[in-house]
Amino acid sequence: MASELPLPDESEASANWREQLRVLATGYRNMLLRHPWASRLLAEFINIGSHSTAFSNATLQVIGRSGLKDVCTSGALASLFHFVYGFATIRATHEARCRAAGISLHDDFEQVVSAISSHPEFAEMKELSSRGDQVRTSRSAAAMLDRDFAFALDLQIAGIEAMRGGERGEG
Repeated sequence: MASELPLPDESEASANWREQLRVLATGYRNMLLRHPWASRLLAEFINIGSHSTAFSNATLQVIGRSGLKDVCTSGALASLFHFVYGFATIRATHEARCRAAGISLHDDFEQVVSAISSHPEFAEMKELSSRGDQVRTSRSAAAMLDRDFAFALDLQIAGIEAMRGGERGEG
């Protein structure tokens, strides 16, 4: 499982830390989606195996090139990977629920959109959200969720970038 995670090539030390962090986070998410049972194990047991250690070391090397103060790197990585863990765990749980009900993720989403469409109390939420149109346009709820993840990951990385050289992490 952990050996499936992408590790940046050490010769790429000068490579863009943002892109390397994006690759590490996306690989972690994809692993959790492929192995939905792993989320529970990660929450219950400390993972100190060789692959986990290699992944941790790679993330530390990449975040070390971000320009964050050393005192801030632990919090930055916790924020990033807890976000990834939560995003992947919720999606994997939702997909498992859909499988158990014998329905696709896309059909489940279409049913939800249809159900809220007939309730006026959800009109503002539906109007503010373009998600229904995204699903119809892309024909895939999974693709919409992938786009949401990519954007949310960009926000996480932008937050790390915004905190470079800052003092807030020391408090």
